[in-house]
Amino acid sequence: MNASERTSLLRTLQQRFEAHMHRHEGVSWAAVLARLDAQPTLLDVLQRMEATEGEPDVIGGATAAGEFVFVDCAAESPAGRRSLCYDDDALLARKENRPAGSAVAVDSHGASGKAIDRAPLGTAPVFVMANATWFKGLPKDQQDLLLEVGREISKEATAQSMAGNAAALKEMVEKKGGKITTLTGKALEEFVQLDREKTEPELVR
Repeated sequence: MNASERTSLLRTLQQRFEAHMHRHEGVSWAAVLARLDAQPTLLDVLQRMEATEGEPDVIGGATAAGEFVFVDCAAESPAGRRSLCYDDDALLARKENRPAGSAVAVDSHGASGKAIDRAPLGTAPVFVMANATWFKGLPKDQQDLLLEVGREISKEATAQSMAGNAAALKEMVEKKGGKITTLTGKALEEFVQLDREKTEPELVR
């Protein structure tokens, strides 16, 4: 990365950082920049995230080790990293509707970057799913990082989901004459059972 590209990337990151302070309350751009200056190779990782339209930004505060976590914050799956299987074995196993490539082959972030893709966020909750054997094979610091970022993403996703649901309910009642019914007792039990039997199995398919 040359000096001009570095300046352009840092400008983009700073503008996004300052436009979304709710993602990293109490964190200053100066502190993030100092960390990036101390580890300049991380800019290559961030450049890849930016080039594939991931819109990376800092989530949460500094870790116990003083690191800041950049996560893809694009509203949808990054355009440059769609239609991918996990690895080449999975790609070759697909006989129909084969994706364009594999995430391992693309290596969009690079293992040394400790960067993590953020699942698409609308008003839906976010679930980070990983093979247990693969997860247990990671170094302890990377396991901790995954868990820490997962907690931060879950917290923000839940807040967005609750806010979106509240806004939708308000509009339904005030503008469309809707009526809200609060289930209790047997009716609530039946609804919960229906959710477990019908909805949850569909979510894990």
